[in-house]
Amino acid sequence: MRYGLYSQGVTLFHKLHPLTKLLCAWLLLVAPLVVVDLKGACTTLALCMILITLARAWGSIRTLLPIVAMMAIVTTVVWPLFHRGGEELFTLFGLSISEAGAARGATMACRLVSLVMIGVAFLTVTRIEEFTASLRILGLPFVVTFALTLSFRLAPTFLLTVGTIRDAQRARGHAIDRGNPIRRALKHIPLIIPVLLHALRATDVLSMALESRAFGRKVTRTSILRLNSTWRDPVAYAVAGLALASAIIWRLCCH
Repeated sequence: MRYGLYSQGVTLFHKLHPLTKLLCAWLLLVAPLVVVDLKGACTTLALCMILITLARAWGSIRTLLPIVAMMAIVTTVVWPLFHRGGEELFTLFGLSISEAGAARGATMACRLVSLVMIGVAFLTVTRIEEFTASLRILGLPFVVTFALTLSFRLAPTFLLTVGTIRDAQRARGHAIDRGNPIRRALKHIPLIIPVLLHALRATDVLSMALESRAFGRKVTRTSILRLNSTWRDPVAYAVAGLALASAIIWRLCCH
């Protein structure tokens, strides 16, 4: 079973220091939030596609493609309903869609997908242990870092459990995927109780495992990782800083 989106590789991003990956990801995540026009958002999205290609993270993108596509479609459709201005293009369910509203919806969709791509690229080139080490270097308490990294490990396990329960329901003749969207949504209600029971059982087992290993005791913790900085790390900081500065300059010039 694959825990998370990490994929082994020999790209330049894999060889960076974990703290460099984390800080550069934060800098890059700010860039899509800075640009507010459609041209800038499309340019940011194109650069994020280049980042995904260099990180060889298209496999991870394909894994999340249904979720990303749904988010982009909903954003593109919903934003024009609440944003007015410009020439009216057409009417949808009695609501007028303006040119400015459509552009705003497309801009927000591009920004959202860019954010997802940056996050996926980071998770593809960073192991969970490296992410934990970077948080510890920043000075976060061990309990906080453990909670964050545990969420990365438990999310795939939880989704696998949901899939197993769905397959078990199908094997017993419960046709979950038949009917209109509303009926299919209602057919997922019987899955709630088994999923909750499994989550409670897993939580109880996890708490006992942590107690048996003296989780709450305050001791000096060691790490199996040996982290060293190289010449690639300053270059990565410079590129990420340049990308953020370019986004800020773009916004200032547009306004």
